[in-house]
Amino acid sequence: MGAKRQLSFRLASTGLTPNVVLLVEMTVKVDTAFAGVVERSSGSMTKKSRIVPSTSNKKLGGIVASRSNVLDPPLTRSEGLLLLDDLLSLPSILFKHFDRSVEIDEAALAGLVARFDDPGCFPKAHENQLIDRSIGYANKIWTRVNGTFSEPVSFFTATSMESSIGKKGNATQTSVVWGKSEGPVDASATRVLAYLLHYMSYERCAEHNKKNAGILRLALEIPGSRSMVQVAGTKMPVGVDNRVSAAWWAWRREPDEGDYICALAPYEQCPENDQTRAVGAELAKLKGFCRGSFHGFYRIKPLAPNVCKVTFVFRGDMGGQIPKFAEAFFTKRVLGIVTKIQDRYERNVREVDDELRRTFTLPPQFNELTSEQQAVVEECRSLEFGSGVAKWDPLPSPSPHVSLSMRLGDNGGVMGKAETVYVGRQICFADAAGSLHVCNAPRADIQVDYGERRTLVRASSTVFWRATPLPGDTQCKIVVMVCSDLKGWVPSFAAVREKLARMPLLKTARGREQFNRDAEVDGDERELLARRMSADLQGVPSFEPGEEELVARVRDVLDCDDDMEKLPSTDPYVDMDIIFPSAGHLPKAKAVATIDSTPELCAAYAALVKSRKWVADDANRGTLLRTMTSESDHASIHQSIHSKLLLGTSSREFVTRNVWRYESADVLEIAGEPYESADFPSRQGVVRGTTMHLFRFERLQNIGEVPQTLLTYIQSSDMKVGIQPKKLVRKIGVGQLEYNTSMRRCFDKSEAVDLAERRANETAVRKGGGEYAREERAIVQKGLMRFNRFEDLESSTAQDLKMGSPLTQAKISFQKGDTHAQGWATTIVRATPLEVLAYVWDPVKRSSKTVDNIESRVTRKNLHNQVWYVHRKSPAPLEDRDYLMNFVWATRGKDKLVVVTTAIEDEAQFPRKDGVIRAQFPSTLKITKINDNETRLEYVILPDAGGKVPIWLGRMIMGSAYLSFMTSIREFFQEQRGVAVWAEGDGEAVGEAMLIPEAGGKKPKKGENKEQARMRVLFKRHKGLREIQARWPWFEEMMSRVVRNTLKPPGAVDKRLCNLSAKDGRTIGSSLALCLATNTQSEAAVQEWIEKFPALQELDDGHVWFRPMVNTVAMRLLAGVPWGAKMRLAMGAGLSFMDMISDIWTISRYVQTAGRVQYGVSLAAMVGSCMLIQLFFVWFQNRRGSRFVMIKEVLIVFTALKPGFDAFRVANGDEQATYQTFDATIDKIIVDFTGLLQWRLAGILGGAYYSASITISIAASLTATKLYFVLLPDEDVVMDEGTAWAIVGGLSAAYVVVFLVFLLLIDHSHWGSFASTKTTREWAQEHFTKPGNSDARRAQIHGFRRAKWAAIREDVRVWTLENWGRWEEEQPEWFDEGFFAKVDDEMIPVDALRRLNGHSEGRRRSSIGDVFGGGVEASVRERRRSSVKSGRKSLARVAPVTVSDRATEERQ
Repeated sequence: MGAKRQLSFRLASTGLTPNVVLLVEMTVKVDTAFAGVVERSSGSMTKKSRIVPSTSNKKLGGIVASRSNVLDPPLTRSEGLLLLDDLLSLPSILFKHFDRSVEIDEAALAGLVARFDDPGCFPKAHENQLIDRSIGYANKIWTRVNGTFSEPVSFFTATSMESSIGKKGNATQTSVVWGKSEGPVDASATRVLAYLLHYMSYERCAEHNKKNAGILRLALEIPGSRSMVQVAGTKMPVGVDNRVSAAWWAWRREPDEGDYICALAPYEQCPENDQTRAVGAELAKLKGFCRGSFHGFYRIKPLAPNVCKVTFVFRGDMGGQIPKFAEAFFTKRVLGIVTKIQDRYERNVREVDDELRRTFTLPPQFNELTSEQQAVVEECRSLEFGSGVAKWDPLPSPSPHVSLSMRLGDNGGVMGKAETVYVGRQICFADAAGSLHVCNAPRADIQVDYGERRTLVRASSTVFWRATPLPGDTQCKIVVMVCSDLKGWVPSFAAVREKLARMPLLKTARGREQFNRDAEVDGDERELLARRMSADLQGVPSFEPGEEELVARVRDVLDCDDDMEKLPSTDPYVDMDIIFPSAGHLPKAKAVATIDSTPELCAAYAALVKSRKWVADDANRGTLLRTMTSESDHASIHQSIHSKLLLGTSSREFVTRNVWRYESADVLEIAGEPYESADFPSRQGVVRGTTMHLFRFERLQNIGEVPQTLLTYIQSSDMKVGIQPKKLVRKIGVGQLEYNTSMRRCFDKSEAVDLAERRANETAVRKGGGEYAREERAIVQKGLMRFNRFEDLESSTAQDLKMGSPLTQAKISFQKGDTHAQGWATTIVRATPLEVLAYVWDPVKRSSKTVDNIESRVTRKNLHNQVWYVHRKSPAPLEDRDYLMNFVWATRGKDKLVVVTTAIEDEAQFPRKDGVIRAQFPSTLKITKINDNETRLEYVILPDAGGKVPIWLGRMIMGSAYLSFMTSIREFFQEQRGVAVWAEGDGEAVGEAMLIPEAGGKKPKKGENKEQARMRVLFKRHKGLREIQARWPWFEEMMSRVVRNTLKPPGAVDKRLCNLSAKDGRTIGSSLALCLATNTQSEAAVQEWIEKFPALQELDDGHVWFRPMVNTVAMRLLAGVPWGAKMRLAMGAGLSFMDMISDIWTISRYVQTAGRVQYGVSLAAMVGSCMLIQLFFVWFQNRRGSRFVMIKEVLIVFTALKPGFDAFRVANGDEQATYQTFDATIDKIIVDFTGLLQWRLAGILGGAYYSASITISIAASLTATKLYFVLLPDEDVVMDEGTAWAIVGGLSAAYVVVFLVFLLLIDHSHWGSFASTKTTREWAQEHFTKPGNSDARRAQIHGFRRAKWAAIREDVRVWTLENWGRWEEEQPEWFDEGFFAKVDDEMIPVDALRRLNGHSEGRRRSSIGDVFGGGVEASVRERRRSSVKSGRKSLARVAPVTVSDRATEERQ
C-alpha cells in the first residue's frame, strides 16, 4: 500500500502527457506453486504479471506486476490514476487468493518436530558447552514479580551486581537485566521447541512487524548442526534508541529427564561460518540502533504427551544505560514469550486434566518409603485411627451420594482479618489391597515468595486421603479426613464452624461430580437385572414358598373396576384415577402411562430402589432412609422412612416385601405388601404405615425402533393419620402416582417416537393421496375459498394481531353480525413441505399433548382423509369443549400443498357429551415451497367456540390458541435443527424465542429466576441449544443474564472460549446491560460487548448465527428497558406536556397584567393554531377509521395529552393500523413539531411537506417581523424597522435564490418531487412493487437501506430465491459481484451461497476489499464500473519469467 501511495504521488507531481509511459513494478510473495498464465487483454493495452519461483521454498512463488507501454488513445489524468490503481491491486488479489500461511506454518512445524527425533544428528562439542554454561543461570536467587503469584505464568527477576553511580551521585540502572518466566503449556515439548526455532514463520513475522514497525528480523540455520543464528530488532519507547540483537541458538534433549534445552548466546560466540558472516553484514548496514546481547536458555519439560512446562531464563544486555521504565518494558516483552506460547496452545482445561491423569503412575508401596516419609504417613493416618474417640456431627452435603461430618477442637489466639495459607508436604503410596493413599503434613520451615507484601496467617492442615477400589474396577470409595488449625481465634457460632469444616471436604463432592457416571452406572445395573429377569422366559422359574401367592393376593386386593374418579395429573402423558370404596376399605389410586422401554428394564427400574437416581430423588422428596435387602432371586425387602408428610405429624416408615414374576411372555408384574419382621423393629418417633402396590408392565408394539411398555401402577396406603378428608387423599394420591412420571422421563424417547411417526407419514404422502372422491374435492375447493373471503373482509375490518413471536404475522377480522372472529396468519418454516404436512397430519403426536387434553384420537379413512376428535378442559368458569373435525390434504400444483379442516357430526362414533360444548374450527393451511430448506405457511381459520364469545375474548383466544398454531409449527422445526446447519436466520429465530415469556412454560425452580427457568426449558427443547450447551456449559448461564438485563458493574474475563466457566458466563452476560444503557443502537451495544471479551470475539468469528441472535435479543431489550426508548419517549412527552402548562400559565399572566394583554392573545393564537394543525393531522391520520376512533383522538388533542399518548404508543410498539396514514412514531413527531411545521426530513414526509415547511418558515419570519413593529410599543423596540426588514428580507431572498439555483443545477426530472407526497420509503419500494418493472429495476431494491423496504422484505426474499437459478442461467448484465455483495445471505440459495463463500463460513468479499478494506473495495468497484462505462477495459497477462528476469528479481 505504501508503494502505491508513493507512485501515485510521483505521477501526480509530474503530470500525465498524452503519450505518457507508465512503468510500475511491485513484488509480492504468493503461496502457490510456480504455474499458471492469466490473460486479460483488449485493444493495444497490455498488463504483464510475472510469476517468479521462490528460492527458499519450491512451493512458494513471487509475483511481479509490471506495466510498460505507450497508451494510445491518450489517457486523461483521472483515467491513468484509476488504471494504475487497478494494476497495483493485482498482486494483492493474488496474494489473498493463494494465501496458505497457516497451512505452511503448520507444515514447517511438523517438519521440525520430525527432525527432533532424528538419531543421526548429535549436538557438537561447542553446542554442549553453550548449553551447559547456560543452564547455570538458573542457580541465581530469584524474586517473584509483584502480582504474578496467582497468574498462569510466573515471572521472576534477579538482582544484577552490574550497577553504577551517576555523575550527580544518583543510582543509575545499567542495561543488564535478569529475568525468568515459567508456566504450563497445553502442547507437546517438541511442538513448543519447534515453535521457538521456527523464527521466520508467517505468524511470528506478522507479530514482529506489528510490534516493531517492520524492523529487521532474520534467521539462518547452520547446516549439519543443531544451531541457528537469529537477528531481531526491538522498537523501544519514545526517547530510547531502538535495539537490535543477534543470537546463537543451540538445542539438545537431556537423556535422563527427557527435557529439551534450547540455549542462546551472542552470535559472536558461535564458531565463524557463512551464516555468522551474513549476520555481521546485515548488522553493519543498520544505522541508529544500539546493539544488545542475550544469554539464557529454555527448558521444556514434558508432563504428558501434549502438555509440558516451559521455563525461560535470560540475561539481557541492551547496550548503554537505559531508564528504569524502559528496562521494565524490555523485560516484560522478553519474558512474555512464555505467556504467548501458553495462549497460542491453550486448550480446554478438562481435556488437559484428563490427559495429565492418564499419565499418572502408581506410587510405591508403604514399605518402600523412607523412614521419614513413613513417620509423616503415620501422623496423617492417626486421623483415621482416632476417628472413633469423639462424636462426629453430620454436615450438610451438596450431594446425596457424599456424606460429610465434623468434630470440633479447641482453638486459641487473637481475632484479626487476614488471609490463611497452608504449606505442607504430600506423600503418596499404595497398599497391598490396591488402595491409594495421599497424606499431607504441615511444614513450617518452608518459605514462600508471594511477590508482594500480604497479611497472611500460616495455618496448618493434616490430611489423610484414601481411595479403595470397588468390584468391577470402574468405581472406588474415597475417604477424606482433615484436621485443620487456623492459628487464630475462631468464633464458636455453629454456622461459622460448619462452613470452615465443610470447605476442605467439598473438594470430595466436586471430585465426584467431575467423574460422575450415575446414569451410566444405573443403566448397567438395570441391564444386568433385566437380563436376569429375561432368563425366566427361557426356562422354568423357581419361586420360594409363598412368593407366587403374594402376587396373586395383591392382585386380588388391588383389583379396580372402571368406575373410578379422574385425578388432576400434572403430566399429560400419565392418566391418574382414584376410587373410594365402602367403609372399612382403603382408597385405591391408579396411574397408567406408556414407557419407551422394555418391560424388563422398566421392572428393573422399579426394583432397584437403591439406584443412584432413586437416591437423588429421595433427597429431593425428603426421604430420610431407604434400604433394600435381597431375599431370593424374585423377592426383596424394601424399607423407607419419609419426613413429615403433614404439618404436626411424625415421620412415616414403610416396610414391604416385593416379588416379581411373569404373568405371561408379554406381561411382567411386581407386587408388594406390608412386611413385619424382627429385623425391622419400630423406631421411636416414627409411625409405621402400610402400603400395598402392584406394577404391571405390558409389552406393546414398537414404534420404529423404540420399544413400548404399558405401565399400570396401583397402590393403596394407610398413613395411620386417622380420618382423612377426600381432598387430602386426592392430593396425596397424585404425589404417590407421580412415580409413573419419574419412570417415563427416565426412559423418554418422545422425539424418536414422533420422528418415526412423521417418517411413516412422509412415506405415505410420497406414495400420493390416491383417488379423491367428489365430496373430498369439494371440501378442498371450499377450503381455498376461505382465503378469498378473508381478503374481502381485510380491506374493511381486518386488524393486525400482535403475536407472541414477531416472526409470525397475523390478522383478525370481525364481520358485522358475526359472533366470532376470523383469523389469518403466515410464517416461514425451516423445513420442506413434505415434513410440514407429516407434522400437521399427526394431531395426536406427543409434542402436542397438554394437561388440558382429556381425550384425543384419530380415525383415518384413507391416505388423504382422517377424522380427529379432541376433548379439552376449559378454564373456569367456562365449560369444556370438544371438537370433531375432518382433515383432507391435497396437492395444488408443483411444490404446493393444502390441508383443509371442516367440522362434521358423527353421533354413532363420537356422540356429544353432557356438559361439553361441541366447538369447531374450520381452517385451511397452504404449504408452499420457497427453497430446499424453507416453506411458507399461510393459514386462515373461522373458529366457533360454541355460544356467544365477547370480542375481546375472541381476539385473545384467536392469538393465543388458534393462530399460534403457525408459531408452534415454526418453533418445532427450529427446535429440531442442529447447530451445524444454523445460519443467520436461525440465530434470529432463537433470539426471538429467548424473549418470549411463554417460551419457558414452567415455573422457576427453587433458587432460579424466571429468565433462568426460561433458558433451562429452551435449552432442553432446542437440539441446537443442547449441542451448544454440551460444548460450552456456560452458554446457558450467559444468555440467562443477557435476557435478565440487569445493570451491574462490568467484569473482566480474559479467558479463551474453551476455558470459560459458568461464573465467567454470568459475568459476560451481565455486561451487556451496561452496553445497552450507554448506546442508542442495539447493534452498536452488541459490537461494544463483543469487543470487551476475547471469548466472544472467537465465538463471533467462528459462528455466523451468534451475532444475529444477540442482535435480536438486544434490539428487543433496548425497546423495553427503562433506560431505552420508553424512557426517552416518555421524557419527551413529559417535556411537551410541561411546555403546554407553561404556555397556559404565561397566557394567564399576560392577560392579568395591564398593557400585556396583546401578548397573551398572540400566544393563545399560536397555541390554538398548533392545536388546529394537530386536529388536521388527527383527521388526516384516522379519516378512514371508525367514528369512535376519531372522537377519541380529537378529545386527546383537546386535553393536551396527545404527546403522552403518542409516546406510550411508540414505546409499546403499537403497529400502524390499516386505515392510518402514518405509524405511531411519525404521528408523534408531527405532534411534537407542529409549532411551525419545522421539519426538513423530506425523505420521510415527502417533497411537498419539505416545500411547505420552507414556505411557512419564510412567511413566519416576515409575519413575525411585521407583528414586532405593529404590536410592540415604540419604547420597547430595540432595532430600527428598516434595518430589521433589510436583514430578514435579505436572508429570505438569499435563501430563495440559493434554492432556485439548486433547482437549476439538479436533474430537471426531479422537480416534480418537491410537490409530491411520496416518501423515500415509498419511492424505494416502488422499484419492486410497481407492475411492469424489469428484473434489473426490481433488483435495485437490494441497494437501498434495509429499513426503507422492511415492510416488503419477505416478498423480496421469496422473489430473489425463486429467480436466482434463472439469473444464473441467463447471466444478465447486472447479475455480477456488485449485486452479490448487496444481497443478504438468507436471500441467496444455499448451494449458490456456498459457491460464493468458497465453502467458508462467511461471505467472501472481493480480494481487493480483503486486502485494503471495505471502503477501497467499494471505491475500486465504482471505478471499474466507470471504466467499463467509458468503454476502456483494464486487462492483465500472467506468464512465466525467463532466467534473466529471475536474476533481475533476485538483485532487486
